[in-house]
Order: sequence, then C-alpha cells, then structure tokens
Amino acid sequence: MLSNTVRITSAQCSLSVSICKPIGSSSNMALPPPNYSWTPLIAAHASVAAMAVLIGTAVLVRRKGTEAHRWMGRAWVALLGFTALSSFGIYRDAFSWIHGLSVFTLVMLTAGVWAARTARVRLHRNIMAGTYAWGLIVTGLFTLLPNRLLGHALWNVLLPP
Repeated sequence: MLSNTVRITSAQCSLSVSICKPIGSSSNMALPPPNYSWTPLIAAHASVAAMAVLIGTAVLVRRKGTEAHRWMGRAWVALLGFTALSSFGIYRDAFSWIHGLSVFTLVMLTAGVWAARTARVRLHRNIMAGTYAWGLIVTGLFTLLPNRLLGHALWNVLLPP
C-alpha cells in the first residue's frame, strides 16, 4: 500500500517518489525525514546526475578517439558541470564537504578538457576516469545515506517499518 507520495514536476523534469508502509502500520516512515524537501533544483540536480552516470559509463566503456566519444564526452562534461554547479544552490545552513567535491569536480573537468585539447591522451584518460569515480560515484553513494533526501526515500522503500 502506498502511504506517502511526493511529486515534483517542472518544465525540465518530473519526479515521483513513493514511500511505502505495511498495511496496518501506525507509523508513516521508517526513518525520520531530513529537514529539507524536494525542490525543482534538487530534482533537476539528481536527474542530471543520473544522466551523467549513464553517459559517463558509456564514454568509459566505448572505443576512444571516435567522433561519438567526443560528442558523448562533451555531453558528459556539460551534465557533470551542471550537477556540480547546481550543488551550490543546495545546502541547509552552510556549505558542506560535499561542496568541496563539487569544486574538485569543476577543476578536474577543466583540467581533463585541457588535456584532451592539448593531445595529452593519458593525462586526459586518468583525469576523466578519476572525475567519474570521485565526482559521480563516490559523491552519489553519499547521497544514499539515510539522513539525506534521496537516501531517506530509498531506505524507507527498501526497509519499511
């Protein structure tokens, strides 16, 4: 039985998160909710980050140096750049250490593009693979902690009270 549904809709994205509870349960949520809620910026940030993970994975596993690699790489840089920049509009009382990873991501994206443009292929490969790992995967895993908005929604679905 679906007990709570959060729906965010904007011109750019639509997001629906359902939080489940067993029939007859007296509590609404397994975990206390974070002290903030989904906004259009948070929904856009999460959606674009998910697209960056998918395109980044394709860039990493496909053949390098092709025209498709270049175009997908440009799209990935734009998506990850938006994700990092939009994170500065998402905070509670002050910026956190995660915003430091956003600065790191922006610096590394710039360095990776510079390396590609100056034909430093090995440096480009290492920078972009590291940026994918730290800027998307590690940071993304931290969003799954129960006290974070996305993690709260996920854990309440996986482990209902």
